[in-house]
Order: sequence, then C-alpha cells, then structure tokens
Amino acid sequence: MNREKTKQMVTGALMAAVFGVLSVINVYTGTMFDILFIYLMTVALAYYTFRFNEKMAFLVWLTSTVVLFMTGELFFTLYSFFTLPLGILYIYCQRHDVKQTKWVLRGYSAFKNFIILFLLFTEDFIFLKIYSLACFSN
Repeated sequence: MNREKTKQMVTGALMAAVFGVLSVINVYTGTMFDILFIYLMTVALAYYTFRFNEKMAFLVWLTSTVVLFMTGELFFTLYSFFTLPLGILYIYCQRHDVKQTKWVLRGYSAFKNFIILFLLFTEDFIFLKIYSLACFSN
C-alpha cells in the first residue's frame, strides 16, 4: 500500500474515532447537542471528501455509523446515518459540476427529514400501542 492510501485510511479511522467520542459526549450531556454535533460531523466529512475522494468518504460514513451505533443512542445514530451523506453529496456535486446542486441537496434533505419523522412517529406509535395494551388489558 502506498503512503496516500495509508494516509486516507488513518485519517478516516481518526474521524470515525472522533465521531465516536462526540457520540459519547452527546450521551453524557443528555443529548442537548446532538443536532450541533451531527452537523459538525457533516462538515468534517465534507472536508474529508474534498481532501480525498467520495469512495473513501463513503467507507468513513459506514464505519462512523457502526461506531456511533456502538457508542451512542439510536436516534443519534439514525440521524447521523441520514445526515452525513449530505457532506459527501455536496462535494460530489461541486466536483462534477452538477448544475442543480442546491435542488439535489434540498431533495435529499427533504427525503432525510421525511425518513426521520416517519421513524420518530412510528416509534412513538408503537410505544403508545404497547403502553395502552399493558395498562388497559384485563
């Protein structure tokens, strides 16, 4: 393996580890800063994509998702899973001169928000159903 590939892998592993530390800090602060941490992570992943390439950023995104799943809470993991690709997508659109970059990003962001809201409402509905069955069953 050459020096450039090693540098990409080490930088990506370092980013995944820092994302894991941010996840632990998020849990210990009572999830007050989860949205702020996620968007900081998105900017960091966009910088990584700009510095190296989209393929390596995709691997960092998947590795970060596994690390966040092991260290953080489920909402933080799901939200970051759907938000971190915005950084990769933005740099991809800039590099390949996509004319409708803002519409691509808006469309993906709307899709992400729809998925997150669907998951939140489904989870609340399931817990409400289980609670009502447990409390009102004879």
